[in-house]
This record gives sequence, structure tokens and C-alpha cells, in this order.
Amino acid sequence: MKRGAFVGRRTRLARVSQKVRQERAEFEKVYRQVDERSGGRCEVGWRLVTTSWRCPAPAREHHHLRKPRRSPANHVPALVIHLCRRHHDQCSASYRVGRLLIAPLGDGSFTYAVVQKAGKWAP
Repeated sequence: MKRGAFVGRRTRLARVSQKVRQERAEFEKVYRQVDERSGGRCEVGWRLVTTSWRCPAPAREHHHLRKPRRSPANHVPALVIHLCRRHHDQCSASYRVGRLLIAPLGDGSFTYAVVQKAGKWAP
């Protein structure tokens, strides 16, 4: 190769890939179903023996419980939850601070636990 020759790409990449554009309608359909289920409120809640509590904050983020998010098997309403900003941030918080772990039950309901420990691999 000649010295100083341009090796890079001459055309810009698309802001949104063709694959994403083609699947957008299906993704929006799932998000609409999740929005209907949540009623516009955060879906985090706890059920005790005699009482139940649900977060009163408005939901802002769709959180996918299984990765990769774009996989058709993982993008179903039972694996997507509608969360407020605080709970969505808590899902990716460090274990030292306290991470919110959400597990799907398969029928559109979920279990929640806040886990605190020294690190991800600590017992």
C-alpha cells in the first residue's frame, strides 16, 4: 500500500440502522402493551402479607430484563418493565450502594429485591 493512502470510510454511517428501522413497528407495539399494563406509573412495588405498595412516580424508562434487547425472544412484554428514573438508575447502581434486581414471573408480574454487598462477585 502506498504511504499516506486513506484507509478509512468515505461515507457516513446511518444514524439508525436499517435493521432497527425495519423492527421499529414491532418494538413500538411491545412498548405500547407495557405502557397499557403499567398505566403510566412505575411498576416497582412490594406486596406484604396484608398490604401492597406501588411506586407513585410516573414511568419514564422501559427496562429490559434479558439481554440482548434486540433479540425477538427477549423483546416480549413479559420481559420489559416500565420504571421511573430513580428505579431505572437503581437497576444499574453498584452493589455497594444497593442494586435493584428485578425477576420476571412470566405473567407480566415481577419480583423485586435490593441487594447490597461488597461487590458483584462477593457472597
